Amino acid sequence: MQKSLILAGVTSLALALAANAAVINEVYVNPPGTDDAREYIELRGTPGELLDGLTLLEIEGDGTGAGVIDLARSLNGLAIGSTGYLVLGNNWETSTPYSIPTGTTIANLNRTPTATIENGSVTFILARDFTGALTNDLDTNNDGTLDVTPWSAVVDNIGWAEDSVVTASDIVYLGAAIGNAGIPPGTIDAASRSFTDLTPGSAGAWFNSDIIDDDLDLIYFPDRLSGTPTTDRLTPGSANVPEPTSAALLAVGSILLRRRRA
Repeated sequence: MQKSLILAGVTSLALALAANAAVINEVYVNPPGTDDAREYIELRGTPGELLDGLTLLEIEGDGTGAGVIDLARSLNGLAIGSTGYLVLGNNWETSTPYSIPTGTTIANLNRTPTATIENGSVTFILARDFTGALTNDLDTNNDGTLDVTPWSAVVDNIGWAEDSVVTASDIVYLGAAIGNAGIPPGTIDAASRSFTDLTPGSAGAWFNSDIIDDDLDLIYFPDRLSGTPTTDRLTPGSANVPEPTSAALLAVGSILLRRRRA
């Protein structure tokens, strides 16, 4: 009976992966010390899934700059790797600061003129058929509603406000905002999607976190987990943790779901 339940879980997960387009899976914006090439944005999807027509956007949420596009990274010509992941970092096509599993697609983030990702209030959008441009202001009156939406569809989105008490100068667009209760003063350092929840635009699918050292160790805060905070690791190019207990047992097609513990 237990074997049957596990196989049923494998089948359900395989169907979910096949049915969902790529989603934003992990975002690391604020390493300890100086921001540098350790930052990255990870997408998860079906192995081999082509990403033509998609653009990864980073939208400013602070002050008078709210609504301005700080990153518009076209994903044309890229595909999800055989591991089920694509990771975008600063100059990572030359060298990455992490050990990325073989088969993961690695690409440059191409964020200019500043290479590092926004540390304050921010929204990340995976958009289809984007027709805008870098530095466009999508919220011309800074009221938290996008006045311009230069895309045919939003495939996925997530964001957070810099302060635990959201003010008019801390804006997250499109409604999917990760809470930051328990986070030390300042921004969320990183965020990871739940292993099982691939619902696009779902803030409830995410865990916020604070980075505690240079080895990708982090603390997930309890507004997304019950009980006390837990220490774990970011996992660029492989399955996020914490995961369901059964996740470590699953292999779906060519995806190897591996736990990466400190």
